[in-house]
Amino acid sequence: MSRPRREIRGVEHGCIVLKIVGRWPDGRPKECIMLQDDQATDVQDGTEFITAWAPTKVLGKRTS
Repeated sequence: MSRPRREIRGVEHGCIVLKIVGRWPDGRPKECIMLQDDQATDVQDGTEFITAWAPTKVLGKRTS
């Protein structure tokens, strides 16, 4: 399944899923892991995710 895309202020963006792996003491997300389109993850009680729109030019996998 391909990532949904949309144009925001003239720049193409893709929808990403971030798995929250750490929080600040006040409860705000501190650390997240971006899940790739072909990636699976374990979902247990308390596992939280965030979706966001990010510029597509930064979403490609690095080769180095």
